[in-house]
Amino acid sequence: MYSLDINEKQFNDWLDEVRVFSEEFLRELPKKWAYKNQEKFLLEKKSPFLEPHAFRDVLSEFKSLLEAGGVNTASGKFMGYIPGGGVPTAAIGDFLAALTNRFSGMFYTSPGAQKIENDLIKWMCELFGYPETAWGTLTSGGAIANLTAILAAREKVPFPLWTNHVIYLSSECHMTIDRALKVAGLEFIATRKIPVDLNFRMDLNALEDQMSRDAREGLRPWMICANAGATNLGSIDPLEEIGRLCQRHGIWFHVDAAYGGFFILTNRGKRKLRGIEFADSITLDPHKGLFQPYGVGAVIVKDRENLRKAVSQSASYLAETNSSEISQSDYSLELTRHFRALRVWLSLKIFSEKAFEFTLNEKLELTKIAREGILRTPGLKLIVDEPELSVLGFHAINNDVTQKLHKEILRRGKVYLSTTNVRGKHIIRICILSFRTHKAELDICIGEVREALAAIA
Repeated sequence: MYSLDINEKQFNDWLDEVRVFSEEFLRELPKKWAYKNQEKFLLEKKSPFLEPHAFRDVLSEFKSLLEAGGVNTASGKFMGYIPGGGVPTAAIGDFLAALTNRFSGMFYTSPGAQKIENDLIKWMCELFGYPETAWGTLTSGGAIANLTAILAAREKVPFPLWTNHVIYLSSECHMTIDRALKVAGLEFIATRKIPVDLNFRMDLNALEDQMSRDAREGLRPWMICANAGATNLGSIDPLEEIGRLCQRHGIWFHVDAAYGGFFILTNRGKRKLRGIEFADSITLDPHKGLFQPYGVGAVIVKDRENLRKAVSQSASYLAETNSSEISQSDYSLELTRHFRALRVWLSLKIFSEKAFEFTLNEKLELTKIAREGILRTPGLKLIVDEPELSVLGFHAINNDVTQKLHKEILRRGKVYLSTTNVRGKHIIRICILSFRTHKAELDICIGEVREALAAIA
């Protein structure tokens, strides 16, 4: 007999198996590789789901697939890209969210789930000095958050006028902004990529010059999109100056703070992010600066009506709701949605803001140590002398040597670093934003860079 029902003993046995797996995974994680060559898999000739399998066997198969190579993004020695880690409280939150299976899109269906997400959104709005008119929503990540912000901004301009409007982006803006414009049906809008200065921050003079040229041609500015932690090297655009410029000209100011936004919890972050409060919309990623597992972003908008008008719809088959309470379905592209708020809420409730502030400060300090380590390594140079946040870029004597160095680091597999290309140079990036990355892991990283450099000499 085939059934989806299980008894209490089965469930408890499964939980025991998961507990043993989890304990072993976390115990072994510090000793594991950060990167190894991927194994190749062939598609099954027949469905692997035709017959039931024992839970232990399925868990064992999952474990073997997990060991099949690639990038170990849970490791503290993963420093290749910005997201990393995944605090265990979030895993417990996701388990509870799936087990209880509340429909988290509407207050009517689960007022408790809505309160959890609404508390998070209110907290985020307050972090950035937003007024009571502000609101936002959790998303799957920065891509959907950027899209949601652009849809909200689209409400400000009547459609017939779009043909003479312009959006200004830093040349360091994330590719999801371009994608969002296309998805929003605005790929025809004039887009200006503004060059950056020596520190990879948007050049204000170049921005104003381009706006003046466009104005002489009868074009009107619609949006300026700035970075608060660009993906390549973590640069932060001059937010206060851009914000005041947008206020003077009535331009929508969007800040992509997916990486850098939650550094506002720290005193140094507050100073670096001064002016972000001018933004009409802000993209954030809890799966970056709040150390959550992949799959949770956020967007907050200063005037919630722009967000609501952009995405809200009604239908006869939806239950009537209490209009005095906020339902996320009125502010989100999603109706049926994962209860992703629980992982973030649980982590903040258990650890508190102070723990996240401490951890983010630690990453800033580690970046200073990494900078000194690279400066003291003959044959290596920094691309930017003073990192803005926790991303460090360096290179060898020429692109060929840099590429060989990176290849050797990956071959050794103890740490994972990534590369990018800027101004004709091949750059190796150290990104420090895993809650499991501490001084010991950074020492291993710098040691591996030096040993790899010696190996290719």
